Amino acid sequence: MDVIDRLIAAIAVKQNGNITRRQLLDVGLSSKAIDERIRRGRLYRVFPGVYHVGTPAVTPLQRAAAAVLACGHAALSHSSGMTHWGFWRRWDRPFEVTLLGTNLRPKGIRVHRVRTIDRHDTTVHHGIRVTKPARTLFDIAPRLTERTLARTVNNALHTIWLSRGHLAEQLQRHPTHPAAQRMLPFIIATGEPTRSDWE
Repeated sequence: MDVIDRLIAAIAVKQNGNITRRQLLDVGLSSKAIDERIRRGRLYRVFPGVYHVGTPAVTPLQRAAAAVLACGHAALSHSSGMTHWGFWRRWDRPFEVTLLGTNLRPKGIRVHRVRTIDRHDTTVHHGIRVTKPARTLFDIAPRLTERTLARTVNNALHTIWLSRGHLAEQLQRHPTHPAAQRMLPFIIATGEPTRSDWE
């Protein structure tokens, strides 16, 4: 294995086996060399500008990681974030990603544009940047019925990833979020501020 191969492997192992075209150019490959590696089956295209190294990307985690890489400054979110945190069991397609407001719209990815991505709203989990559990629930809430939302939030509160404190913090930082009023009942508990206090 030459130096470039070792560099590629070192990058890919941190990204669930994926690497971007920009990263390949940065380690010293030319566009022609990248195309040759694709032709020889050493790189497999997952999304525009993103490749899986050595084998096709077959697991949802590998493809979800590739979706985030394809969108640049982005985070896995919404239904994809729900499954990533274990709140849902099934990976819906297309993968959903939140990113800074650009015209980027990679084929096969559902994009949600925002003006800014608060550093407190995202984290890296299993090698993928993803919206934190509380933010993920706020983002998915508008799609859910009251009954489904209640079941989903209560189930999430019984995991190690979420507490009422996390939801309260999310509400304090984003009081005008479309789901703010719907999430409020799950934040209020005995001994905590009343609805009027929060409003």
